[in-house]
Amino acid sequence: MGIIKENRHTRTAASLFDVSHLGVINVYGDKRESFLEKVSVADIRALPPGRATVSLLMNKQGGIVDDYIITNLGTHFTVVLNGACKFKDWAFLLKAKLDEFTDKDDKLKIGLSEENAIPVSYTHLTLPTTPYV
Repeated sequence: MGIIKENRHTRTAASLFDVSHLGVINVYGDKRESFLEKVSVADIRALPPGRATVSLLMNKQGGIVDDYIITNLGTHFTVVLNGACKFKDWAFLLKAKLDEFTDKDDKLKIGLSEENAIPVSYTHLTLPTTPYV
């Protein structure tokens, strides 16, 4: 179909993308925003519930580790990691938590999601008369 036609189709009808290979991490606790602010270039505090942003996972030196998607679900954040790098990125996030957040109050919890699928919806859900495969 081509990337331009695929993009137009997605924006005017509907498209499905298998995301089961991606890494999904949930971030909970009172310090969840502070933690994500330290490892991201996104303005996490300004991200309203129900919204997502693409950001960069950053190391302490300001270097880029990877790109990822952060969604504010109100009670917690969901972080979606690239499939090919999910284990490396997960290890990076665990180390960042241990390096920065070692308080005894346990105000930050991060964990791999048990979900294998991420619901994705678009505004326009009218299916075309000719299906694309």
